[in-house]
Amino acid sequence: MIYLVSLTSLGRIEVARIPSERNLQPPSWSADGQQVAFVTSSVEEGKLAERTPFSPNLADPVNQDALGRTPPEENIFLEDSAVKVYDLTQSEPLQLDLRANDDGHIMAGVEISPDGERVLVKYYEPGQVEGREYPTYLFPQRAYYRVFDLDGTLLATIDEPALDGPLESYGEFIDEDTLLFHATVGTNRALSVYDLATSELRSLPIPDGTVDPSSWSISRDRQSIIFAFSSITQVPELFSMPLDGSSPPVQLTDINAEVAAVNRVQVNPVSFETRNGVRQGFLIQPAGAPFPPEQSPIVFWQQGGPGFSMVNEFAIEVEMPFNLLPNFGISVLSVPLAGREGFGPEFYRLQADGANFGQVDIIEGVDIASQLVGQGWTTAGQLGVTGCSYGGYYTAQAITRFPDVFAAANPQCSLLDAFTEWQLGYSSLLSYLTGLTPMEAPETYQYISPLYGADRVETPTLIFHGSGDFLQVDVARNFHDVIEANGVPVTLYEFEGVGHSIFDLSLQRTAAQLQIDFFRTYLQN
Repeated sequence: MIYLVSLTSLGRIEVARIPSERNLQPPSWSADGQQVAFVTSSVEEGKLAERTPFSPNLADPVNQDALGRTPPEENIFLEDSAVKVYDLTQSEPLQLDLRANDDGHIMAGVEISPDGERVLVKYYEPGQVEGREYPTYLFPQRAYYRVFDLDGTLLATIDEPALDGPLESYGEFIDEDTLLFHATVGTNRALSVYDLATSELRSLPIPDGTVDPSSWSISRDRQSIIFAFSSITQVPELFSMPLDGSSPPVQLTDINAEVAAVNRVQVNPVSFETRNGVRQGFLIQPAGAPFPPEQSPIVFWQQGGPGFSMVNEFAIEVEMPFNLLPNFGISVLSVPLAGREGFGPEFYRLQADGANFGQVDIIEGVDIASQLVGQGWTTAGQLGVTGCSYGGYYTAQAITRFPDVFAAANPQCSLLDAFTEWQLGYSSLLSYLTGLTPMEAPETYQYISPLYGADRVETPTLIFHGSGDFLQVDVARNFHDVIEANGVPVTLYEFEGVGHSIFDLSLQRTAAQLQIDFFRTYLQN
């Protein structure tokens, strides 16, 4: 149930009864607090964020959706998706009840206008994976937006490529006629303004980099915005700018001035040809280094996920060593490969299409590595690879499938055994990426699991893993032991009490020194 409680009388008014099988997203309130809007969805979707065992089986409706085997008319995600708007001043408060199954796309979010007269609804277009009978609603391929009044009349459809990232686009009202959007485009996270009267989407003049998606605040007069921003060469600070885009951002704080004074790096855009097309990213080098580089140590980096974007932002942790390794003489190359947000739905879906998982982006990285060496940017003995979570998986899978490409590897908090992950973790993600369950295709799950290729590893390897990681540390120990048995230099650092990332500052310092020393040792040829 949902209740409104008066802080004066402590009286309780029942607003709505939501069935137990549905999940509520955070509400959006009008400026006067009299209207509230929210999205309901299947409770199973909420469970996925908790990373608890789901007792997975082939008949489980979540896996059936991920596998593309559920007809839309029987899909719980489509059936349970709705937008509800309540006016708390009315005796019958429910003012709007939008159902997703009117057009076959589910609602992903809702924002109400300050005057409480309109709602902005984010929609997900379900993922239609190559070779599967039905779409998946749990793993959509793109987003778009619609604006409604409280009578349910459609006022606008905002279907812009710059906003189609399903995970990382978000919108809200500036006023009843103007919307503000945050979205990932390529390797940047930026802001744009949409005018409902002209149907024009206008990017705000923000430099390349990243606007923190949780940091912005619109001024009371609705004329300007304050936001946190960073890039590889700009330490995180607060900025302001007018929402009409008439002038560029103005820096408001110098909280990280000491960090900025010692950050000695440079960044350049790069582009590479792969067998699947052009892949664009950026190379971070020590300040003053020649570009293009000449036979220099380079570490190829991949983000966690898959699906999440890889953007230009300030980062010094070992999981994302943009401003760590280059300040110690080792360049970092970030190139989003197949499966990343910010480059359109086909690019985003490519890992799942055609049973590509564990292969397509690995091969694209090998194509890039070949060009780095062929163009003289680095040598075969100076090219490393690292990443955490899915980036750790990428690192481990790359050195098992292509043992002669990288001279040093630092997999962190890595998925190493797809069988274990399907049984104890995110089973639906693996079902979506492979189109199969391990019971149906054990050979596929073995192939995509770095653990079972560890005997082929020839690359010196430094493994970071937390003892409390939901990706079981025992699997990381086994991966280490097989590599060690082959006489390959390998070290596993197990961080006691650490979960799926090294958040503790003192442990980050330890891990950073280990990472720097490791790559300095093995990327000298």
